[in-house]
Amino acid sequence: MISAGLKRRTGKVILCSNCGKEKYKAHCHIIANTTGNFYCTPKCQYEDPKFYRANMLAAQRLPTRPEQVLIDFINEKQLPYTYTGDGQAHVGVKIPDFVHTGKRIAIDIFGDYFHSKKFLEKKGVIYDPKGQRRVDYFKEQGYDLIVIWEREFKDPNWKQTILNRLTV
Repeated sequence: MISAGLKRRTGKVILCSNCGKEKYKAHCHIIANTTGNFYCTPKCQYEDPKFYRANMLAAQRLPTRPEQVLIDFINEKQLPYTYTGDGQAHVGVKIPDFVHTGKRIAIDIFGDYFHSKKFLEKKGVIYDPKGQRRVDYFKEQGYDLIVIWEREFKDPNWKQTILNRLTV
Protein backbone atom coordinates (compact mmCIF):
# COMPACT_ATOMS: atom_id res chain seq x y z
CA MET A 1 0.00 0.00 0.00
CA ILE A 2 1.39 3.41 -0.99
CA SER A 3 1.07 6.23 1.54
CA ALA A 4 -0.68 9.50 0.63
CA GLY A 5 2.59 11.42 1.08
CA LEU A 6 4.34 9.29 -1.53
CA LYS A 7 1.45 9.60 -3.98
CA ARG A 8 1.86 13.40 -4.04
CA ARG A 9 5.44 13.11 -5.31
CA THR A 10 6.08 12.72 -9.00
CA GLY A 11 6.93 9.18 -9.90
CA LYS A 12 5.09 5.95 -10.41
CA VAL A 13 4.52 2.49 -9.05
CA ILE A 14 6.70 -0.10 -10.74
CA LEU A 15 6.97 -3.87 -10.43
CA CYS A 16 10.10 -5.52 -9.08
CA SER A 17 11.85 -7.28 -11.98
CA ASN A 18 12.69 -10.26 -9.75
CA CYS A 19 9.74 -10.89 -7.39
CA GLY A 20 6.95 -8.79 -8.98
CA LYS A 21 6.23 -6.77 -5.81
CA GLU A 22 4.93 -3.22 -6.31
CA LYS A 23 7.34 -0.44 -5.33
CA TYR A 24 7.03 3.33 -5.65
CA LYS A 25 9.91 4.96 -7.51
CA ALA A 26 10.50 8.70 -7.65
CA HIS A 27 10.71 10.24 -11.12
CA CYS A 28 14.47 10.88 -10.79
CA HIS A 29 15.14 7.16 -10.10
CA ILE A 30 13.13 6.12 -13.13
CA ILE A 31 15.07 8.47 -15.45
CA ALA A 32 18.47 7.46 -13.99
CA ASN A 33 17.86 3.74 -14.59
CA THR A 34 19.12 2.90 -18.08
CA THR A 35 18.45 -0.86 -17.88
CA GLY A 36 14.69 -0.66 -17.35
CA ASN A 37 14.88 -3.20 -14.51
CA PHE A 38 13.65 -2.14 -11.08
CA TYR A 39 14.00 -4.00 -7.80
CA CYS A 40 12.20 -3.64 -4.47
CA THR A 41 15.38 -4.24 -2.42
CA PRO A 42 19.11 -4.64 -3.11
CA LYS A 43 18.78 -8.27 -1.96
CA CYS A 44 16.13 -8.86 -4.61
CA GLN A 45 18.39 -7.20 -7.18
CA TYR A 46 21.30 -9.52 -6.45
CA GLU A 47 19.05 -12.59 -6.48
CA ASP A 48 18.06 -11.88 -10.09
CA PRO A 49 20.36 -13.89 -12.42
CA LYS A 50 19.70 -11.41 -15.27
CA PHE A 51 21.05 -8.54 -13.15
CA TYR A 52 24.11 -10.56 -12.13
CA ARG A 53 24.91 -11.47 -15.74
CA ALA A 54 24.33 -7.91 -16.99
CA ASN A 55 26.48 -6.54 -14.18
CA MET A 56 29.35 -8.87 -15.02
CA LEU A 57 29.12 -8.18 -18.75
CA ALA A 58 28.94 -4.44 -18.17
CA ALA A 59 32.18 -4.61 -16.23
CA GLN A 60 33.78 -6.54 -19.12
CA ARG A 61 35.45 -8.67 -16.50
CA LEU A 62 38.78 -10.13 -17.52
CA PRO A 63 40.41 -13.06 -15.73
CA THR A 64 42.52 -12.17 -12.70
CA ARG A 65 46.16 -13.29 -12.59
CA PRO A 66 45.40 -16.49 -10.61
CA GLU A 67 42.49 -17.26 -12.96
CA GLN A 68 44.77 -16.77 -15.98
CA VAL A 69 47.35 -19.12 -14.42
CA LEU A 70 44.64 -21.75 -14.02
CA ILE A 71 43.34 -21.15 -17.58
CA ASP A 72 46.86 -21.77 -18.92
CA PHE A 73 47.20 -24.88 -16.73
CA ILE A 74 43.81 -26.24 -17.88
CA ASN A 75 44.81 -25.70 -21.52
CA GLU A 76 48.22 -27.28 -20.94
CA LYS A 77 46.74 -30.42 -19.35
CA GLN A 78 43.64 -30.39 -21.62
CA LEU A 79 41.27 -30.57 -18.66
CA PRO A 80 37.51 -30.36 -19.34
CA TYR A 81 36.90 -27.00 -17.62
CA THR A 82 35.72 -23.72 -19.14
CA TYR A 83 36.31 -20.22 -17.77
CA THR A 84 32.96 -18.71 -16.75
CA GLY A 85 34.07 -15.92 -14.40
CA ASP A 86 32.93 -13.34 -16.94
CA GLY A 87 29.29 -14.19 -16.24
CA GLN A 88 28.57 -16.53 -19.15
CA ALA A 89 27.31 -19.22 -16.75
CA HIS A 90 25.82 -19.13 -13.29
CA VAL A 91 24.81 -21.63 -10.62
CA GLY A 92 21.72 -20.23 -8.94
CA VAL A 93 22.69 -16.61 -8.32
CA LYS A 94 26.43 -17.31 -8.04
CA ILE A 95 28.93 -17.11 -10.86
CA PRO A 96 31.74 -19.66 -10.58
CA ASP A 97 35.15 -19.00 -12.10
CA PHE A 98 35.24 -22.33 -13.97
CA VAL A 99 32.72 -25.06 -14.79
CA HIS A 100 33.37 -28.66 -15.83
CA THR A 101 32.09 -29.26 -19.37
CA GLY A 102 30.55 -32.66 -18.61
CA LYS A 103 29.95 -32.98 -14.88
CA ARG A 104 28.33 -30.67 -12.35
CA ILE A 105 31.62 -29.42 -10.90
CA ALA A 106 32.61 -25.78 -10.46
CA ILE A 107 35.86 -24.09 -9.42
CA ASP A 108 36.25 -20.82 -7.55
CA ILE A 109 39.57 -19.12 -6.97
CA PHE A 110 39.74 -17.18 -3.72
CA GLY A 111 42.13 -14.24 -3.82
CA ASP A 112 44.31 -13.84 -0.72
CA TYR A 113 43.40 -10.17 -0.27
CA PHE A 114 39.67 -10.07 -1.04
CA HIS A 115 38.95 -13.24 0.95
CA SER A 116 41.19 -12.35 3.90
CA LYS A 117 39.79 -12.06 7.41
CA LYS A 118 40.87 -8.41 7.67
CA PHE A 119 39.19 -7.36 4.41
CA LEU A 120 35.95 -9.28 4.99
CA GLU A 121 35.50 -8.11 8.57
CA LYS A 122 36.03 -4.52 7.42
CA LYS A 123 33.18 -5.04 4.93
CA GLY A 124 30.99 -6.61 7.64
CA VAL A 125 31.08 -10.07 6.09
CA ILE A 126 31.65 -13.25 8.08
CA TYR A 127 35.10 -14.73 7.45
CA ASP A 128 34.82 -18.24 6.00
CA PRO A 129 38.38 -19.61 5.55
CA LYS A 130 37.32 -22.75 3.67
CA GLY A 131 34.50 -21.12 1.71
CA GLN A 132 32.09 -23.58 3.33
CA ARG A 133 29.01 -21.36 2.90
CA ARG A 134 29.70 -21.09 -0.83
CA VAL A 135 30.40 -24.84 -1.07
CA ASP A 136 27.09 -25.55 0.70
CA TYR A 137 25.22 -23.19 -1.65
CA PHE A 138 26.64 -24.94 -4.72
CA LYS A 139 25.80 -28.33 -3.17
CA GLU A 140 22.15 -27.17 -2.79
CA GLN A 141 22.18 -26.34 -6.52
CA GLY A 142 23.54 -29.81 -7.37
CA TYR A 143 27.18 -28.81 -7.98
CA ASP A 144 30.42 -29.79 -6.30
CA LEU A 145 32.61 -26.74 -5.72
CA ILE A 146 36.40 -26.85 -5.63
CA VAL A 147 37.90 -23.84 -3.86
CA ILE A 148 41.46 -22.94 -4.85
CA TRP A 149 43.27 -20.23 -2.91
CA GLU A 150 45.61 -17.82 -4.69
CA ARG A 151 48.41 -18.77 -2.28
CA GLU A 152 48.28 -22.39 -3.51
CA PHE A 153 49.94 -21.23 -6.75
CA LYS A 154 53.04 -20.19 -4.75
CA ASP A 155 53.75 -23.78 -3.71
CA PRO A 156 56.50 -25.35 -5.87
CA ASN A 157 54.35 -28.47 -6.39
CA TRP A 158 51.11 -26.59 -7.11
CA LYS A 159 50.58 -28.18 -10.51
CA GLN A 160 50.48 -31.71 -9.16
CA THR A 161 48.39 -30.71 -6.13
CA ILE A 162 45.76 -28.94 -8.22
CA LEU A 163 45.80 -31.63 -10.91
CA ASN A 164 44.93 -34.22 -8.26
CA ARG A 165 41.98 -32.09 -7.10
CA LEU A 166 40.67 -31.36 -10.60
CA THR A 167 40.82 -34.90 -12.02
CA VAL A 168 37.86 -36.51 -10.34
